[in-house]
Amino acid sequence: MLLTILSTLLSFQPAQASPAFCVQHFNMYGPLYAADVYGRTQRATRELHDETPLCDVLQLIEVWNAPQIAQVEQALGDEYQISAPNEDSRIGLMSLVRGQIEATETHDYLVNNEDGILDGIRSVSGVKKAFHVAQIKLPAVDEELTFISTHLHPTSQVVRIAQIFELYQWRLQHPDRKIVLSGDFNAEKDSLERELILDLVASHDSFEELLGGYPPDICSYCEENPRSWLWGHHLFDYIFYSNRSQTATSLQPAGGFINLKGENGNTLSDHYGLRMYLSVEPGVREDLPGQKDAHLEARRVAALAHVQASIDLLIQSGMKIVQPTVQALQRLSAELAAQQGPQWNFFTQER
Repeated sequence: MLLTILSTLLSFQPAQASPAFCVQHFNMYGPLYAADVYGRTQRATRELHDETPLCDVLQLIEVWNAPQIAQVEQALGDEYQISAPNEDSRIGLMSLVRGQIEATETHDYLVNNEDGILDGIRSVSGVKKAFHVAQIKLPAVDEELTFISTHLHPTSQVVRIAQIFELYQWRLQHPDRKIVLSGDFNAEKDSLERELILDLVASHDSFEELLGGYPPDICSYCEENPRSWLWGHHLFDYIFYSNRSQTATSLQPAGGFINLKGENGNTLSDHYGLRMYLSVEPGVREDLPGQKDAHLEARRVAALAHVQASIDLLIQSGMKIVQPTVQALQRLSAELAAQQGPQWNFFTQER
């Protein structure tokens, strides 16, 4: 009932004052063991194709196999420019844009698996987790924006933390880009992983800001979905953003809703989709006079706690592959504690 109300109340009517764009995230649920991949993909792409107006950026994940990739390209290629790194590597990520893709890069996570049976199967079959970066110029927006799509490890919190730190390291190397980060993070709204993303990578959770805080039972991976593998309601899918850039504009949530649920119980995936509209507002978002120092200190204290909790979990795991991540997190912690160094300087920049 709540999701139906949100879909109705939060349907977006574009404001005339500021340019705005739409970004759609959707997990297409395309592994070989999933039922009716062809039929579900056909219904999902038809729904995306027939929208008026079309969403500007589609970030699709779990588009694993060549027939499904070709199906998406055939259904949507007449309306979208497509970046398909999933054609070359089994990462499942695919970006479709109504605009110009200026450049792309794709990074496999260095920490990709743990030592469980399922990860052994993934390794043998060549399935990997990665993040895909696209620099995009949209017709309605005067500046270039960077869109990142990812899918984190499904079961291991330790691996997810290491993957988030890899995202952070990429962000450190590109401090002046305004980014929109979307994906299936396999982490709940109250998780350490989500807090780390907000602390280090992307600063803002667009849907949370739009709603003024998450209701307790909101979900993108929901118990009533017959394709769900889990009990209860879970929120795993997010669209984050960061306004750090050299341009004197700010992204702000302007509308959004959970969508792509299918009809009459015939769902399109084990996940529902998430659509957000972001407006590009003139000026830089700043704290009110007198609040900046207090806000920065509160963020610093929270980030220190989240980084230390991450270090403890990674050490407790005993996984040799995360030892470099532990050492890097310890360096970050030292800079946050001393309030000096390049990572501290990045942390203090406009959010």
